[in-house]
Amino acid sequence: LKSQKIPINLVVGPTVREIDGLALSSRNSRLSSEERELAKKIPIALAQGYDAAIAGSRLVEIRQQVRDALEHPDIKIHYVELLNDQLESINNDHGWLLVAVTIGRTRLIDNSFIPLGKRN
Repeated sequence: LKSQKIPINLVVGPTVREIDGLALSSRNSRLSSEERELAKKIPIALAQGYDAAIAGSRLVEIRQQVRDALEHPDIKIHYVELLNDQLESINNDHGWLLVAVTIGRTRLIDNSFIPLGKRN
């Protein structure tokens, strides 16, 4: 959007979650009960990424840990990314862990703030 000179103002707030941990989304209603059980892997994977960041893991290790946590034959992973507040490569002490997957016919996205501290 920046390259197209479209003015935007990103307002960051906490992700609203359902009782089972899924990010609140109308897309959740498209999930079967079996697919919803699989979708619960998403907030768990994000939490594992957060824990890995706190433990001082390298960015590549954090991404892989999240991918591993999401791994399932019925989950198609579109991306697992670590980006800064401008949605660019991380170059500071915090960032955002972003995931997008498809379960069944439903594409789901979620994210989590992660503190990184100073690292190589």
